[in-house]
Amino acid sequence: MTMFELIAAMVLVAILTPTMSYIISNTMRSIAATRIGLDADEDAEYALRSFTLHIDRVVEFMDDSILDTTLAFKAQVSSTDTVKYIYSISDQNRWISCTREDGPEGILLEEVIGDSIDAGDGTTSYLSRFIYRNKNGSVLTTPKNSTIYSVDLIFFLDRGSELYRYNTSAVPGRNLFTL
Repeated sequence: MTMFELIAAMVLVAILTPTMSYIISNTMRSIAATRIGLDADEDAEYALRSFTLHIDRVVEFMDDSILDTTLAFKAQVSSTDTVKYIYSISDQNRWISCTREDGPEGILLEEVIGDSIDAGDGTTSYLSRFIYRNKNGSVLTTPKNSTIYSVDLIFFLDRGSELYRYNTSAVPGRNLFTL
């Protein structure tokens, strides 16, 4: 190797070293951000599946507990037995809970944004809630057991510096084949 080749190799290494570290650090950041998003998706998927499964077995909604942040209903658990479930979105605790009648409060999902407005310009609102719809798909202003045809669950997950929005719509089994 000549002196000229040696100097050229040293210059090339000096040029590539910062570039390689930049590429590696950005790749690692991208992997971390992707992993955070995947974890959020897994958590949300579990909550959405549980919610849909319970709503599918609804026999009756409890009229006194039908709110934007609370949903109580009786679900069929066997051919003769029903159990009361209460879903609650807590802005204070930042979670969605699912409580079975006479059971402990079960936290379904943590780090949920209940109700907040973005501090930036004050126009972006993140409101996790239940939305009740009638047979025609219209939002019910005063939902009752007899008028609820489907229930939407919308929530926002806070994962680091990112917010992820999730929603699902579930039709109770009692309405599944009613047109």
